[in-house]
Amino acid sequence: MNIKVAIADRDESYLDKLGEGLQRYKHLTCTRYSDPETFQRALLSRTFDVVLFDVSILSEKGDSIPDLSNVTLPIFLYHGDTEIGILPSYIEKIDKYQRVSGIYRRMTQLLYQHTSSMEQGERAALIAVYSPAGGTGKTVISWKLGKQLADGGKKVLYLSLEDVPAADAFVKNGVQSGMDVVFPFARKAQEDMGSKMDGCMQEVFPNLYYLAPFSDLEDGMEVSEEEWGDFLVKLSAVGNVQYIILDMESGLSPRNRMLLLLADYIVLVEKPDPCTQAKMKRFLGQRALLEDYSYKMVRVQNFDIGNDTLWSDCGIAVAGRFPFFSAMGRADMLRFIERFPQLDTGFLI
Repeated sequence: MNIKVAIADRDESYLDKLGEGLQRYKHLTCTRYSDPETFQRALLSRTFDVVLFDVSILSEKGDSIPDLSNVTLPIFLYHGDTEIGILPSYIEKIDKYQRVSGIYRRMTQLLYQHTSSMEQGERAALIAVYSPAGGTGKTVISWKLGKQLADGGKKVLYLSLEDVPAADAFVKNGVQSGMDVVFPFARKAQEDMGSKMDGCMQEVFPNLYYLAPFSDLEDGMEVSEEEWGDFLVKLSAVGNVQYIILDMESGLSPRNRMLLLLADYIVLVEKPDPCTQAKMKRFLGQRALLEDYSYKMVRVQNFDIGNDTLWSDCGIAVAGRFPFFSAMGRADMLRFIERFPQLDTGFLI
């Protein structure tokens, strides 16, 4: 997925700094403009996925919005001293004087949200079930949340994005042709994914579907974060389901950073052991992460043993707390997700 970006600002030193910083992201192609007339001609003759522009590149009075009809996502670079009239609602805003990584994260987040509010009607919401630590029970919580939404009449797709998926514990005699078929098919943008998805999804519970992971683990690990992002944007736009549960790998790989950025909601799963809590504390201590994700994040406290002092108070709402459970067979896990307390799904607004 190549994203074409235009940056327009009369301040050439700022222009160079931002352009060189963004160009480090290999899936971005950046073009810089410091002359208003050249910028205007480019907007009329070329198409861009994103245009980042400063007020200085507008007319001398700074009150004339350029023709942005060939731009997917126009973004105004503002700062505290910027004076401009009311911007049209289709123009987003980003704080100009911040780290390039912050501009990149916010820009890609806005682009994913914009391109996935889609042509084919309402898109599926992406729910990332994540933990910075392994062994917290993400997979069980993923199925628990999916089953609860399905019981409420929503169509839900479970998708494992772990390097070594564990979802087969819930699926007996499953369809094995899921990602092996759907992912290559999705690369053909002109093709209709809907019918292909219908043939590959297995209904595990009423309204709760499963898409089998890659049969060869190497195939999944070789997919870049950009390709995963492009795939999930397309998948959410198909219209087969209303929610897609992403059962994520632990850690903060580039792929996971992209998934957290792309997700509409994040369910952060933790357990009370010292190792997990130490990782949670370090994860939640990253200010940039909280600025990007905390507004769409809730916590689930798993393996609870009834001692409130073991849980940290970080200001992120708790959507559920589940008691300790030992190693379980498939039947036990299915009983768990059906009978244990309900998650508070009020965060899904």
